[in-house]
Amino acid sequence: MVSRPTPEQLMGVLVKEFGKEILSRSATIDVYLKRPGAASLVSVFAGRHYGTILEIGTHKGVSAAVLSHFADLVVTIDVVAHPEVYAVLKAAQALDRVVPIVIACADAKRRFVEALHFDAAFVDGLHDVAAVAADVEITRKCGRLLLHDASAPGPRHALAGLTGGQVERFGAFAWWTAGGKEATA
Repeated sequence: MVSRPTPEQLMGVLVKEFGKEILSRSATIDVYLKRPGAASLVSVFAGRHYGTILEIGTHKGVSAAVLSHFADLVVTIDVVAHPEVYAVLKAAQALDRVVPIVIACADAKRRFVEALHFDAAFVDGLHDVAAVAADVEITRKCGRLLLHDASAPGPRHALAGLTGGQVERFGAFAWWTAGGKEATA
């Protein structure tokens, strides 16, 4: 049996198997490219573990694979089915901990998320103001949100609307916890 790659080894495993294009549009690309001030999902989630993490914005599944190291289950939602997702999750040995779901209708996504129990959310879907605001609105109930590209207009606007908690910055990420919620589950 092949041992599961650590979160730190995961990017190298995926690039070796699929080429560096697999990281395009991924929350992990800045660290892989060694951009100054880059933070990784690994550094943000270090020391944290959750029962269920909800990810909005699966793309190719790279972030979901990383998140699977910090949760018993990752439910990841995208509006588009990307054929690479299952291959990435298999290479990352995360198929048993990640459930990718395609929901193209905003109302169906809202109803699904309202019915789902999750302990933390990673919002990295569409980055326009309306889309991020809608994603934050339906995920904030867990009290722990991580937003990627926090300086982009959509995430920046959504962060400004979050009240009653605190925001911690990690490079391109912003971690919001509601008042009374600890960042660690």
